Amino acid sequence: MSVLYAQEPDRAVAEIIVQQYRQLGLDASVRIWEWPVLQEATLKGERQMLLGSWGNSFRHPVDLLNPTLMTGGRGNYAHYSNAEIDQLLKDAAVASDDEAAEMYRRVQRTLYDEAPWVFLWVPNEIEAGSKALQGWEPGPDGRELLADTSLAT
Repeated sequence: MSVLYAQEPDRAVAEIIVQQYRQLGLDASVRIWEWPVLQEATLKGERQMLLGSWGNSFRHPVDLLNPTLMTGGRGNYAHYSNAEIDQLLKDAAVASDDEAAEMYRRVQRTLYDEAPWVFLWVPNEIEAGSKALQGWEPGPDGRELLADTSLAT
């Protein structure tokens, strides 16, 4: 039996995914765990399927890719390891914008081919604000960065 591990807020989505697995003939179930326990077990390689997400508070590839896809990364729950990707990510983190962009394109092509994750979706967010709100832009990942935001008086 395949088990999809998730946290309580992701229960409904996990149940839908498991229903789809069953339609494909896979024997699957959902198990809900508290994050600290699930995180530790997954990093130890004791869980094979984890439903999760990773925000990108700097809105730069280094904030998503380096911790989650570099060998031994603190958020590398897939235990993905590719020496070429590791080097590209290290180099891109300190390269000029143009050089880094090309390195990230190479990383993206490799990740597409190797598929260390099953990419599901990016949720649509509905954002609204007062006309008095200045310097705010909605984030692509649902997180709010308010450092440059103010209210007109």
